[in-house]
Amino acid sequence: MDKAKKMASETLSSTQKAAMDSVSDARKGFDSSVSAVTSEFKRSDNAIEEGALLEVTSHDKGQKNAQVRVYPDRIEMRRNRGMSSAKMKTAALTLGTSLAVTGIRGNNDAFDMIFIRDVTGVQSTPDGMLFRKVEVASSGNTISFRVSRDEAEQFRRLVMQLSTDFHQSQASRHSETPMPAAPPATPASTPHSGVSDADAAGIAEQIKQLLDLHAAGILTDDEFSAKKAELLSRM
Repeated sequence: MDKAKKMASETLSSTQKAAMDSVSDARKGFDSSVSAVTSEFKRSDNAIEEGALLEVTSHDKGQKNAQVRVYPDRIEMRRNRGMSSAKMKTAALTLGTSLAVTGIRGNNDAFDMIFIRDVTGVQSTPDGMLFRKVEVASSGNTISFRVSRDEAEQFRRLVMQLSTDFHQSQASRHSETPMPAAPPATPASTPHSGVSDADAAGIAEQIKQLLDLHAAGILTDDEFSAKKAELLSRM
């Protein structure tokens, strides 16, 4: 009887030890999975921040805070809505395996983006004691950011400066487009001699090019009229 009890006790101890070892291994696997996913998340987050000129926080009412980053060519806003309860439950039941497969952020983050080239205006107005509402108007719509008073002016000035620089560079590029050269005047052999068909066609083509430049806003009304009159005088 004592021998049987001893064997039963040893068997129970062995089973308990195996169970504890299994739980320990599972916990190690969970910690490793979560650590790997967290590291990947941090690397991804750092990659988003790379190249940003400014980062501010938008404290929108009734929603989680959003991270707003200003780049030379765009404004990005990311709002982390957090992990869903279903995802957290699945992670607990699978000891983190679901996190390793689906990632931490999943599809719960909200993203928005405005290209600097589309910005048409920026204005800032008070919003309570601690915040200001910075509205960025674009060709598509207007997006509001509720930013702290300390960050609002810096944010507004940077976006305005980037927009101004972009549009000035575009205008400068158009102004550097050379105007078509007028064809050389053909001396008339007699006071009543007309212009050849080839010369008339060349002048007509030059006038057409002037019309295109005027329509594109590169030539002013006065410049267009003066050049057109000069060409017509040669016909």
